[in-house]
Amino acid sequence: MNKRQKIKQLFKILGINADLTFKKLFKPAISKKILLHYLDEIESKRPILLDYKKTGAKSFMAALIANNPTLGINKLFRLLGLKYALESATLRELRNLFAQGSKNGWYRLMSDVKTIKLPIKQSPFFVIREHLVKFKPLQIGMFYSNSL
Repeated sequence: MNKRQKIKQLFKILGINADLTFKKLFKPAISKKILLHYLDEIESKRPILLDYKKTGAKSFMAALIANNPTLGINKLFRLLGLKYALESATLRELRNLFAQGSKNGWYRLMSDVKTIKLPIKQSPFFVIREHLVKFKPLQIGMFYSNSL
């Protein structure tokens, strides 16, 4: 958002009607609306498979079948394999690991991941969204203190 044109475009999308003067740009309501917009964008691009926490192959397959009735057996097992591969590596690591193979295969798998539906109890961005809605400061370090 370092150009006037980009700011105008974003304001039009969000329905913000404000002059692009320095004083009017830096209002909490505008900042909050823009930050929530970008958080929505990030969440929409995140594969839902990463946030699904049920344990066991049986329960995972049951959830996949129940929430995606048209899912074929090949896709089901590819998604099952990816889910369990993600327990030991990140998406980026897996992509690099299979970089020598067909790139089309990887992108096909990722498009399958983006189209599936799974029940998610809570988004990993819940705390960030909660603080943005209240427009209160958030210390990111608090996320890491629990895992140490």
